[in-house]
Amino acid sequence: MLAILTLLLATTFSAIINTQSANAVSVDQVSHGAGGRVHGNIYGFNVYDELITVSWASVTAMQSGQTIDKAYSSDGFYEMYLPSGTFDLVVEAQGFFTEEMNIYIGDGSDYALNFYMERNNQPIPEFPISAIQLIALLSLTVTLLILRRKTFPQTRTSQP
Repeated sequence: MLAILTLLLATTFSAIINTQSANAVSVDQVSHGAGGRVHGNIYGFNVYDELITVSWASVTAMQSGQTIDKAYSSDGFYEMYLPSGTFDLVVEAQGFFTEEMNIYIGDGSDYALNFYMERNNQPIPEFPISAIQLIALLSLTVTLLILRRKTFPQTRTSQP
C-alpha cells in the first residue's frame, strides 16, 4: 500500500514539474529546426519496496514502428536528442515491467521526463541453463580424474 501511494505521489509530482519545465524551456528556446532533448531519471522499487534509481535500463524512441534512438540509463539518468515529431518512448529493464509513453518533441524543446517502473517479480538469471549444465559436467570430470589418480597411483619404471 505504501509503495502504491509513493508511486502515485511521485508520478503526480513529476507530471507537475515536467509540465512547468517543458512550458518554460520551450518558450525561451530559439527554434533551429533540429528537434529537442528528452532527459530524466528512471526509478523502480526494489524487493523492500524502496524507491531506487535503475541503471542499465534502455530507453528506445520509436516512430512508426522504427527505432530512431536508444539510450541507456547510468545511475538512473538518461538523455537523448530527437528530431521534431511524435515518438513512443519504451523503457525496459531486467526485473521490471516495460513502460511506454507517447511524447511530442518540438524544435528547441527540452523535456524532463521521469519513469517509475514496477517490479515484475521474475528472477534475473545469473547463468543460462546450458552454462550451469556445462559447469556441472566439468566439475564432475575433474573430480573423477582426481579420484582416479589417488586410486591408481602411477609408478615410475626405471630404465638402465
